[in-house]
Amino acid sequence: MSVATVASPSMTEPNKIMHDILVVDDEVDNLDLLKRTFRREYNVYSANSAAEALKLLDEREFAVIVSDQRMPEMTGVEMFQKAREKYPQTIRILLTGYTDINALVDAINMGHVYRYVTKPWSREEIVMTVKRAVEHYETTKQNARLLDELKIKNEELDRNNKQLKRLDELKTRFMVISSHELRTPASIISGNLELLMSGAMGEVPPEHQEIVTNAYKGTTRLIDLIEDVLSVMRSDSHNLKLNLSAYSPREVLEEVISSYRAFLHERRQTVQNELPELTIEGDRDRMFHVFANALSNAMKYSRDGETIGVSGKLNGDHMRITFRDAGIGIPPEELERIFEKFYQLGDADQHRTSKHKFMGGGSGLGLTIVRGIVEEHHGRVWAESEGKDKGAALQIELPLQQPVAG
Repeated sequence: MSVATVASPSMTEPNKIMHDILVVDDEVDNLDLLKRTFRREYNVYSANSAAEALKLLDEREFAVIVSDQRMPEMTGVEMFQKAREKYPQTIRILLTGYTDINALVDAINMGHVYRYVTKPWSREEIVMTVKRAVEHYETTKQNARLLDELKIKNEELDRNNKQLKRLDELKTRFMVISSHELRTPASIISGNLELLMSGAMGEVPPEHQEIVTNAYKGTTRLIDLIEDVLSVMRSDSHNLKLNLSAYSPREVLEEVISSYRAFLHERRQTVQNELPELTIEGDRDRMFHVFANALSNAMKYSRDGETIGVSGKLNGDHMRITFRDAGIGIPPEELERIFEKFYQLGDADQHRTSKHKFMGGGSGLGLTIVRGIVEEHHGRVWAESEGKDKGAALQIELPLQQPVAG
């Protein structure tokens, strides 16, 4: 066995990577010619038999192996098969005098040969073939490194995702428990304030009426916020269970309007309920929440003294409900973003279409909740607007009958 030495540094370009290649041939003259051909560009190792080549492969990996096919004891293709088991990325080039094309194809397939060069070979051909083989090897190695890095990053990402999921579950559990604990005392306070306002506990002195009214509004807002948080938590955890029954959308909207009567009066706003008299299937309580959020959104973005229209029409086996206002409008690029959690149009000051802050300015969850509940009902919701100061319409489309599960 003989090993060719590397060309001296003075004969190579500074900082140039010298790849290791292995040339194998049992004829000494051919082997010397191969070494002379490549020694200026590569670290050339040589072997005069397949067995010696395999010994060198036990010591190091080569970018390229150039081997003669016809050698005693073991052919070049047989040696390639063994080399591939140890270094699958090493590029294999076969030197052959085969004239039988079928035999050549079989040999190439057996040894997974990158290219073959027929004897007698020309210097230009073999130099270009090895050059491309080295480039292919580098690309393959680089891809393998990138895949390894990607695998490590994916494993790290998977661990982080599992940790985030666990933290999110803890957060959701905390929020649900906290919201439930807050809702009970808030409901008690609201109920007692409502009794005071109704006069059932005696007449409230005029100088205290505004205080009681403001306290009732604030408590109502708190209850709405708690319900918003609970709805989002249920939707995020896919735990939004529907209690299906036949209900009248018109009647549900009337209840919503009644619950907002004080706020509508304060801002001199009116609501035209033009929903048709019919019943559809769904979760009545959830749809109350949908209508409440849709109406409060329209009220918030409408000016004092304006009218909000709510209409409905049948569209095949669906009903489309439209909440339309003549408020500040929605830019085209934000028609979809308004359904994102906590997203609000512009700055908070731009929401104040009145000297009054409508119900505290909003949580940015209302339309997220609307979309979540509507989609759980196998419906869809979207917004329409011609632009700034041209009002907006919230479109809600619901099936008349809910699909049968399974």
